[in-house]
Amino acid sequence: MNVKFLSIILSLSFLLLWQTNCSSQLVPTPDHVVVVMLENHGYSSIIGSADAPYINSLANDSFGALFTQSFGVTHPSQPNYMYIFSGDNQNVILDLTPVSFLLPFSSRNLGASLLQNGRTFTGYSEDLPSVGYTGDNSGAYYRKHAPWVNWLDGATNGIPSALHQPFTSFPTNYNNLPTLSFVIPNQQHDMHDGTINQADVWLQQNIDGYAQWAKAHNSLLTITFDEDDGLVSSNQIATIFIGQMVKQGQYNETINHNNVLRTMEDMYALPYAGASATATAITDCWVYKPVSAMSATPTAICPGDSIAFNDLTSHLPTSISWSFPGGTPSSSVSSSPLVTYTTAGVYDAVLIAANQMGADTLIMPAYITVHPKPILQLSADTFGLCLGDTASITASGANLYNWFPAPGLIYSNAGTMKANPATDAAYSVIGASLGCISDTAQVVIHVDSVLAASFNVNPSSDTTVCSGTILPFTSISTNGGNLPSYQWKIDGTNTGTNAPTFSTFALGSNYSVSCKFTSSAGCAIPHTITSPTIHVTVSQLPNPLITGLDSALSSTPAAGYQWLLNGQPIQSANSQTYIAISSGIYQVEAFNADGCSALSNSLTVNLNTTGINAITSSSFSIFPNPSKGQFMISAEDKTTVLSKIEIVDLPGRLVYQNTLDNKEVSPSIQVNTQGLHNGTYLLTITSKHRRQTIRLQIE
Repeated sequence: MNVKFLSIILSLSFLLLWQTNCSSQLVPTPDHVVVVMLENHGYSSIIGSADAPYINSLANDSFGALFTQSFGVTHPSQPNYMYIFSGDNQNVILDLTPVSFLLPFSSRNLGASLLQNGRTFTGYSEDLPSVGYTGDNSGAYYRKHAPWVNWLDGATNGIPSALHQPFTSFPTNYNNLPTLSFVIPNQQHDMHDGTINQADVWLQQNIDGYAQWAKAHNSLLTITFDEDDGLVSSNQIATIFIGQMVKQGQYNETINHNNVLRTMEDMYALPYAGASATATAITDCWVYKPVSAMSATPTAICPGDSIAFNDLTSHLPTSISWSFPGGTPSSSVSSSPLVTYTTAGVYDAVLIAANQMGADTLIMPAYITVHPKPILQLSADTFGLCLGDTASITASGANLYNWFPAPGLIYSNAGTMKANPATDAAYSVIGASLGCISDTAQVVIHVDSVLAASFNVNPSSDTTVCSGTILPFTSISTNGGNLPSYQWKIDGTNTGTNAPTFSTFALGSNYSVSCKFTSSAGCAIPHTITSPTIHVTVSQLPNPLITGLDSALSSTPAAGYQWLLNGQPIQSANSQTYIAISSGIYQVEAFNADGCSALSNSLTVNLNTTGINAITSSSFSIFPNPSKGQFMISAEDKTTVLSKIEIVDLPGRLVYQNTLDNKEVSPSIQVNTQGLHNGTYLLTITSKHRRQTIRLQIE
């Protein structure tokens, strides 16, 4: 085969296929189509006629299309029926029954194509005497108006005779109708023999039920005429479509039976029969169920922003309804609503578009994204800054940052910036993430002046303490702040509590004290100060012991003394020895060279003293007493041998002494103490066998 010829054949085949599919897409696919054929009346005889109120109501119905330029193909009636059913007159040019040897026809026809493509077909004829009847006429029924009869039971493109039904079989439940059917009134009701009004009434009584049902059930009623009345050469006829998918109006394109056939074939993607292959389908009178579609600009926003929605629905919706969960407004019937979203999240958008063919709901899940507005967190390594120092401030919660200029700001677009202000300063920043801008966040940095801190302790120099004595230390500081801290040390080891004072006691050997001071004032310099080390010498206490014979008391050696009687210091009694002049409990407080003292043991002294004129004892007597400095000592025992006579003053100082060298004492011995100051003295008389102290008063 010639390659060029093959290419032409393939191109033509593709064009034909494209044309078929394209045309099919331009017409609807009704669930049911009913074609009612009327007879022999021109357009002007019907449209606007008072005799045809029902037909005219259909022409003006909101679901009706009236074709104002519709024409029969030829005259007389029968060839027109052949054209609307098969696209050809099948060589039938008269109203006579075709010759029997040509029957049944085998050419392509609408009924056979429906059956061959999984659809159904039936022809209903009023007054048909029986199913499959092939006679010329019966009563008002005439075969010439039922074109499918000519293909009954044919081997090729045949139609089963069972599908040739009387009109009494027309279903009352219209869901049971075949895909496509023809209804042929008898000649009294199709205007052939009867009047226009008779046919109009018959249509209303027998077809209106289906007409009303079709408007809500995706079905179509076609009313047309075979030809006009023959008086007008144009052969113009009325053709009306009624159905849910019909766009109401009057249409002035020129059509004939071949165009109607082509349209029905395209409805079900059938092969074209005869002249329908070159005829144009009727495509401008249809309403399709909307296919909802939308657009939104943009689809990702920030809280508070708005989105412009647009209705892109196809097939001429008569109403639209939007739903915007989470948006304001939450619903709209506008074709271009503007919707604001204030809360971060992911939201659906819903569009319902409707017309007479029904409604289509489009749900766009997660169509709108509202990014959250960044929430900034500000932190700083310090909110209190010393003059001259640098603070590091960090922002988090966003991807990009913009810091507002401020004193001491070391500018940066990053999340962390530096600042070294000279005075208190506020630093502000905004952040952005996914195109959303945060609120302004602010942090205030306080700047403090540098403070000179000082610290010492008191005592501030080496010192000596008595063993067992509490030694208090007191801190002396400046610019320590509200909560300074202290760390006291003894011999370099931490001790004590965090307090400005510290005391040591009961330490038996020498030691050293220091304190580490830390200021709580942020800008104190130096921040930490350690005091000088204070060396403490511990002076050991004396260990005094007193002994005594009668009233003469003596202490072990010490650097100093203070005698006490009954716990009270004796005035001027500061010698190592003391002559007791009163009975009681005696102690001595002994002092070492550092002034440290300790109390001695206690010694109880009992004294017998005479009255003011004489003092006697069991061994000696003194007269006079008081005296002017001369007095007599007499012994009761004349054999007593005196060893020594001593006079001491009250502080214990020896003021008179006379050693008698063991001479025998006469009954009286005179003692001369003139030169002594007036006052009270203690006279101690010592003999070989005893020692006695007597109070002596000199005036």
